[in-house]
Amino acid sequence: LDRGEVARGPLRMHRHGVGHGGHGEIGRHALGLDEARKPNNSLGGFTFQGKVARLARDSGQVWWSRDLSSYRGLATDEDGVYVSASDGQLVKIGRRTGVELWRSDKLKNRRLSAPVVIGGQVAVADFKGYVHFFEAKTGAPSARVKSGGLAVSNPPRVVGDLALFINDKGHVTAYRVAGPRRRCSCHAADRRTGRGA
Repeated sequence: LDRGEVARGPLRMHRHGVGHGGHGEIGRHALGLDEARKPNNSLGGFTFQGKVARLARDSGQVWWSRDLSSYRGLATDEDGVYVSASDGQLVKIGRRTGVELWRSDKLKNRRLSAPVVIGGQVAVADFKGYVHFFEAKTGAPSARVKSGGLAVSNPPRVVGDLALFINDKGHVTAYRVAGPRRRCSCHAADRRTGRGA
């Protein structure tokens, strides 16, 4: 993993990968990287070799790693690393311990997007354009919303209190988690025109 300042800043860390076979350099093979925005000075990442790892940001030391293959990416919050596995399972790993906390196979083989964490929920989209919400603490399904009917390959983003999903035709759908039951209210707009859908 080569981590420098934004633009052309100095190299601050170099770490050879947690994989095997001599081809595990995270900087060369990383598909997704999510910087923990909370304390503990760590990064979460995964490689082609199917390893999810927590790394020390300053030294590159591997704090833990687990075998888990992903083509899309991961998300983090204070206590978890959430991974869309390559087989469509959604997995939560303890951020501090590296222990698997829950696994949902309800979306198996649905070609998931990267997950995003918002309002105590983990949201992920599938190849049919549905966005699925799960309780971050337990992995229990909490909502499913249709968003345009097309695959979502782009990683979702959180902007303020909204989770934004962009499908493969550029249609943007925004979700807000609201209420004691974590119900989702949503508004869809086309990225190119900005008009409501």
